[in-house]
Amino acid sequence: MTPSIQYISAAAEFYVLSMLNRLQIDASLTFGNTKKVDIVVQGPNGRTITIDSKGTIDNAPNAMLGSKVHSEDPNHFYAIVCFKKGTFDLLDAVPDVYIIPASEVEQYAYRPPGGAKIVQLHPNKNKNKAEFEAKYKNAWHLLRGDAAAYPQSTN
Repeated sequence: MTPSIQYISAAAEFYVLSMLNRLQIDASLTFGNTKKVDIVVQGPNGRTITIDSKGTIDNAPNAMLGSKVHSEDPNHFYAIVCFKKGTFDLLDAVPDVYIIPASEVEQYAYRPPGGAKIVQLHPNKNKNKAEFEAKYKNAWHLLRGDAAAYPQSTN
């Protein structure tokens, strides 16, 4: 049975929040039905970062992003949490996470024809998937501002 989007979204938000806390990054979840961001991060240098988390059950980071995805704000990010097909209810399965600056997400976006307002993240449409994964998969360091502090893992 496929879980509802509410469970997928909540699991994605809490997974991102959990990882940020494990990295000792001060982060808070926002609440509400019409919230603009899911997580707010307060850095030690006073930098405030906002994160939209998106959950998907797919083997690729294909996620619905909404109607407005591009932002020039260097402190706004998307965290795409990919629960691989058939693993959502397996608690020992680790999802793939992609941390993408909002200012860069448009180049990977796909706008369905016919004037649809929902934008989809679809890295295979315009760019090399290996390049996308190398740049954004487990890129938690982008949320700290210190790239050397958390080098990307090899898995």
